[in-house]
Parts: sequence; structure tokens; C-alpha cells
Amino acid sequence: MKTLLKPLFDAVLYRWNKFNLKKQQQQIAGLTWFAIKKLKHDKSVHLKLHHSKMGDLYYTHAQQLYHGLQEVLVDEIYKVNLASNARIIDCGANIGLSVLYFKSICPSAHITAFEPDKHNFEILTKNCIVNNLKQVDLVEAAVWKENTELKFIAQGGMDSKISEGADAGITVKAYSLIGYLQDPVDFLKLDIEGAEYEVLRSIEGNLDNITNLFIEYHGDFSQTNELVDILNIIQKAGFYVYIKEACNVYATPFCIDTKNTQFDVQLNIFCRRTTQD
Repeated sequence: MKTLLKPLFDAVLYRWNKFNLKKQQQQIAGLTWFAIKKLKHDKSVHLKLHHSKMGDLYYTHAQQLYHGLQEVLVDEIYKVNLASNARIIDCGANIGLSVLYFKSICPSAHITAFEPDKHNFEILTKNCIVNNLKQVDLVEAAVWKENTELKFIAQGGMDSKISEGADAGITVKAYSLIGYLQDPVDFLKLDIEGAEYEVLRSIEGNLDNITNLFIEYHGDFSQTNELVDILNIIQKAGFYVYIKEACNVYATPFCIDTKNTQFDVQLNIFCRRTTQD
């Protein structure tokens, strides 16, 4: 009987510990019951301030902040073991949640953060200042396959992206990452709303200098060949790969009624050099 009950007890204990850990992370993120209700239902877009144990965060889009807090501070999708002098490149820094998290796990890291959306960049700058973050270089630009200027649809939230139409959006600076990858990089984050394929192809020859690579893939069904190509590129570079769904776009993929987002497929792709820490 004791042997039969042990797996059940272990399963209950595992779930209980997981629940407690999530509660602890929610407290660190400042996600009290009241804060969660407020962020879920606040549709205003004026500048506001959220308090967390990691630091203060200015924001305008409450629901997007809630999603970001859950993903970055509670679920810790960027959790990684880094050397004390780690070099991090954050492409698509948005308002700075990822920068704040990286600094919490590696205070002496040197971070280069790219954000092309002017509204987001202003808040990113404000959040770095209010939290007194050091060794953070902020670049108001997109990353692309070459140094150029691009049309960019700026929406002041997480949905800003490079525009495919020549007449749509505003003009922003865009930089190639090749110059930033001449020296070793401990962590490269690519969350660039659909531009990740072109950027990854452009730096294929520099991937040996990267220890940990995170890609948030955004694509349509018609771009499956690009997803396959991305996986081939990172496999050839010697990475081990783990993939999670970033957004449950379709609840019933074989019976699609409505599209919840601008992309059909959104994946978090985790690339690391070893199978163990």
C-alpha cells in the first residue's frame, strides 16, 4: 500500500511546491490580487507606474504589462546561468522588462538593448533610470540584415513591427548585428516581431560566438519553410533546441474559425550549447 501511495504523494507534493513557487514569483513581480485585477481590466494608455520587488516599471498598456510580468518575472522564460561579467544583447527590449530581469540575475552584466519604437524606447530609458541600471547601452533602432533605414509600424506596445509596405509606418534606423557579434555573447535575445528569420540568416556565420540564443518566432502558415530553415541554421551552429508555444493562436488548429493575432504561429525557441547546467 505504501508503495502504491508514494507516486501519488510525490505528485501532490510536486504540484504544491510548484504552486508555492509561482506565488513567490508573483509576489516578486508585484502581482497581488488587486494588481492583477487592475492590470487585466485597465484599458487606459496614459503613463502609469507598477511596483515590484525587482524594481519599478513605468508602462502605458496594462494588459501587455501583465502578460510580460507573467512571462518574464513569474515564468522566468529567460532564466539562465551567466558569468558575472556576462554580455547580453537584447533585441526587442520593449519597455525594459527583460533588461530588468537580466540585471536581477546578473547585476554586473553588460547589456546592449535595441528598441525601435520611439514610445517604448522613451519608457525603456525611463525604467533604466528609475532603477539605476548600470552598464546598459540603449539603442533606438531596429535590428536587420544590414545597416539601413526601414519603415516601421509603431503602436506603442508589444505589437510594433517592421512594415512590409514601402508607404506604411515611420522611418527608423536599423542595424546589422554582425558588428555586435565579433566578441563572445553570453545571451542573445531576438524578439523582433517577424524579422527574426532575416536577421538570423544574416548572422549565421557569427553564431559560434553565442552561448545562449532565444528566438521568439512569428510566422504564418505560408512561411513554414522559413521556420524549418531557422531550425536548420541553429542546429548546424551546434545548439541544442527546446521549443514552447509562445501564444495559443488557435484552440482547434484543424478547425480555424477566427485568428486571435496577426501571426498564425508564435513559438519560443531556446538554444543552448549544453544539455546540462
